[in-house]
Amino acid sequence: MAEIWFCYEGPEPTRGGPAYKLPIDECIGKLDISESTFLSDLPKAPKFQDTGGYGAIAGYKHVVLRLEQTESGSVGWKPGFYRVPLELDEVIERLGDPKDPFDIS
Repeated sequence: MAEIWFCYEGPEPTRGGPAYKLPIDECIGKLDISESTFLSDLPKAPKFQDTGGYGAIAGYKHVVLRLEQTESGSVGWKPGFYRVPLELDEVIERLGDPKDPFDIS
């Protein structure tokens, strides 16, 4: 399963676990992800420049897809992280509430 993560800006982009775990085909269809939105290889999560925010205090600023080797072969993409080209609220609107427990504040 592909994982959808909500990320902060700054040195610690993620905490906890993924907001969603879905088949890659569902992610592509619902989230407008394409091979061209590739950010970085596994296993290290991409970091987003802190533009004056306060990391977790400023809230989530980015949505990324984490694609493992086993899932990547089904679509011919390389394993790694891909930017989801939607805002956080759009992702929740398209996929429903994130898995419990998950705090989007």
